[in-house]
Amino acid sequence: MKTKLFLISPILITVLTINALGQNTIYLTFTAQHNGHHVSLDSILIMNLTQGGETWLYDNDTVLELDINTSLNEYNLSEKNSFTVSPNYPNPFVGQTSIDIRIVEEDNIVIRVFDLSGREHASYEGVFDGGKHTFKFYPGNESFYIFSAFYRGLTRSIKIVNQLSDQTDCKVTYMGFERYEGKLKLHPDEYFPFSLGDTLRYIGYSITTSITPVRGSDVIEEDIPLENKTYVFDDVTEGVPCVDVPTVTYDSQVYNTVRIGTQCWLKENLNVGTMIPGGQYQVNNDTIEKYCYDNASYNCANYGGLYQWDEIMDYSNQAGAQGICPPGWHIPTDEEFKQLEGEVDSQYGYPDPVWDTLGQRGYDVGLMLKSRNGWNNGSGIDAFGFTALATGCYVFWYEIFLSKNIYTSFWTSVELSSFDKWYRYLNNYHSQSARYPRRKHMGRSVRCLKDQ
Repeated sequence: MKTKLFLISPILITVLTINALGQNTIYLTFTAQHNGHHVSLDSILIMNLTQGGETWLYDNDTVLELDINTSLNEYNLSEKNSFTVSPNYPNPFVGQTSIDIRIVEEDNIVIRVFDLSGREHASYEGVFDGGKHTFKFYPGNESFYIFSAFYRGLTRSIKIVNQLSDQTDCKVTYMGFERYEGKLKLHPDEYFPFSLGDTLRYIGYSITTSITPVRGSDVIEEDIPLENKTYVFDDVTEGVPCVDVPTVTYDSQVYNTVRIGTQCWLKENLNVGTMIPGGQYQVNNDTIEKYCYDNASYNCANYGGLYQWDEIMDYSNQAGAQGICPPGWHIPTDEEFKQLEGEVDSQYGYPDPVWDTLGQRGYDVGLMLKSRNGWNNGSGIDAFGFTALATGCYVFWYEIFLSKNIYTSFWTSVELSSFDKWYRYLNNYHSQSARYPRRKHMGRSVRCLKDQ
């Protein structure tokens, strides 16, 4: 069985420099939510779109203060980020709460818990590997506690509010450890350029919420900070955007992107062109034409357009053609879909020969790719952020729309014959994905893949 590791680089909140009123620093503070619930951010990437350059903050820092006269390469961030203590969660709590402590390298950690008078109520000490360590705190009958951790001469403290407890024993217990694998920077780049009026982009990453696990992100585009400001990543969704291009604007519509393995996909189905009614053939003219399920434009807005193969290829038969995708993107090939399937399936990797077969293949690839909502008794877990919606299809020779909320299919750019083209489909009844060649007149969905 193949083990999948979903990596998300950690940060939390940032402060850059200068404001229009002459203040020496400006503070950019970030928070996030998922389905209306607060999300603990693990990391934030800050990118300067005007001058170029990027920087990260990690874990549980809530504010980075940067003096107007201090460039980042002069600011000692490596020490600041080498040791962090999270706010307790859940908060408020009853009976018990958790705290994460992150250290960069193996060493001794001492934990002490005091009340507001300075009396010690609990302690814990040990040598721990570099990574994130989770501790559980059980309060006594005090209303307020100070949780302090000591590491390499540094101290981090948080205030804990005890909402209700009938316990008398106050204690700290160790719950577990998560090692940071690869891709984790320990400090920002040596220099992050910023001048008043620069346009910035922020990408917030999260791996957990208090309600349900989330491995996702959100993007705040084209911000020009001029003063202290608080930002909310208000739609942290599954999947990590492609760092170099988190969104794409095409035909007046904004598409999100998602990186899965080494591939960069549009996160939404393509919805470009002019709607024509079912029964009318999509033809080679100066207009991109699309079907909308049940001839309703709102279905294109929600699910994307449905296209015949010649139309999506822009009347080319070249595998990997741009077709109707944005510049720099293309209609994925049959082999590129196999790579996607092998990347997300928990048992069969790419290029396992199972992906070369016809019909339902893999183990749980469909479950991994399907959206969490919108499928009749067969939704997925959307583990990688592909968010395949149950779009249905258009059957041209019968002039009917079929199977919305039950089925979806995606064209590839590869043909088996002049009539039959390779495609993929997912449905309610299987946790796998199916591969078949079918007639090019069918109206199917399109996902674009970024050129390498």
